[in-house]
Amino acid sequence: MKAPKKTFRSLIFVLTILAFFFSPLDAGTKAEAYACGGTSCQCAKGDISGDENINSGDAVLALRIAAELPIGDPPHPADDCERFHGDASCDNVNNSADAVLIMRRTAELISAFPCGSLPDEKFYSLLWVTYAPSGNWDPDIGLYPSESSICQDLKLLYDTGFRGVITFGADNVLGQVPSIAKQLGFEGVIMGVWNPRSAEEMANARAAKDCVDGYCVGNEGLTLPYNWGLDYTYPELVEAINSLRIDTGKPVTTSEPLPTYYNGCARATAEQLMTLGDWLFPNTHAYWEGITDPAEACAWTDNAYRQLWAARASYGVGDKYVFFKEVGLPTAGCDNCSEANQADYYLCLSQTTARFSYFEAFDQNWKDWNPVEPHWGLFRNDRTPKQVIDNFGQPRIILRDVPEINTFDNLYGKVVNVIPSDYRIVVYIKVGSTWWVKPYAAWPLTTIGSDGGWVADVTTGGIDQTATEYAIFLVEPDYPATLHDLPLPGTYVTTIRVIR
Repeated sequence: MKAPKKTFRSLIFVLTILAFFFSPLDAGTKAEAYACGGTSCQCAKGDISGDENINSGDAVLALRIAAELPIGDPPHPADDCERFHGDASCDNVNNSADAVLIMRRTAELISAFPCGSLPDEKFYSLLWVTYAPSGNWDPDIGLYPSESSICQDLKLLYDTGFRGVITFGADNVLGQVPSIAKQLGFEGVIMGVWNPRSAEEMANARAAKDCVDGYCVGNEGLTLPYNWGLDYTYPELVEAINSLRIDTGKPVTTSEPLPTYYNGCARATAEQLMTLGDWLFPNTHAYWEGITDPAEACAWTDNAYRQLWAARASYGVGDKYVFFKEVGLPTAGCDNCSEANQADYYLCLSQTTARFSYFEAFDQNWKDWNPVEPHWGLFRNDRTPKQVIDNFGQPRIILRDVPEINTFDNLYGKVVNVIPSDYRIVVYIKVGSTWWVKPYAAWPLTTIGSDGGWVADVTTGGIDQTATEYAIFLVEPDYPATLHDLPLPGTYVTTIRVIR
């Protein structure tokens, strides 16, 4: 499940060596003039910046310049030129024009050098919320809250039980959210950059790197640019993601509506989007598919998660984690919108395979272009709680460490909001199409420690290590677990599932 821990630093090293390898290009060559901006620097020898030093800064600059160049098909098939000796342009000369061409193609394959996703355990062990400030603020007119107000927002979310927070923008005071969140005790912070063209947001994102676990650059800007007043292109998004990866060493991704990951859009293909980020981070809303019944919305969301998880391999990204950045139901603005439906939806979804962030923390009164838009919050705009907040006092199973497929590690978890000694854990694993109780049919229940922690041995025979799904249930001590049959609703306190 965990992505390989590669970084762009290795790419920088390779490009630096590449710059040394190529022989000088004759003065006046168009490729050199473009790459050097028309100056007299020794571009062909690798000194892209013209500072008479050749270092990784030149490699980064060359990659960024190369990403801006148009590219067509090579003039000859690969077997008709010396491309494997560095002659990418097939003109029988090795020079910086070849370096630029190679780097331009490398930029298009940028996701082959990911930083790696956030640790999977942060996705499935933390309770995440997608955050924009409460109160009288409006980013469209430059009206922002104070740091004190943001601190009060985040403290309320922390006290509710959230330990992971996701933001949208990094301009103005929003650039301080990661620092405030970490000071309050949040264990996970994914910082949003709303507009990858914004120098201010990108600078704030870099400055916050010590308080950030990962970044999300852009939000639906490829699919719905005019809805959000954005006009960035796919190459610009690639450049911004690459820049943050290099400058911070942190994983970076983007978010688009779920259908775009399958169908693409005018600005990017499905393949480009699926391979772009270090993890898949779509916005996934049953409401926009015409579903408002909470049970139906829950089933639709869980199925959407399973489908995207299964689709990864066909795009060559089978190791990328899937985490839904936005899921929810609005509480007003439509005939079937209510706080009760929102609460039921989230309670149901928390017991499925879907890994998600609650969208969103507070009602956003400034979103006035659709009747439902101001009403997605768990809290109202004045920080008063909606009915869904009662869910967070209910018994809950937290997964601390889920073994990777084809390994023999134990499954670790914790229960909260219960007296541990009053309950047991029962674990089922799915091998092929059959469920098996673990660790053994004769010993099906796992004891919970006084701190709520528990450990289950999930590989006790056969090919258990190949299990593709776990189902974990909180039950009473006398629960009569069977070998293959999952507990029926009403016979357990709560449950959670995870796919591998």
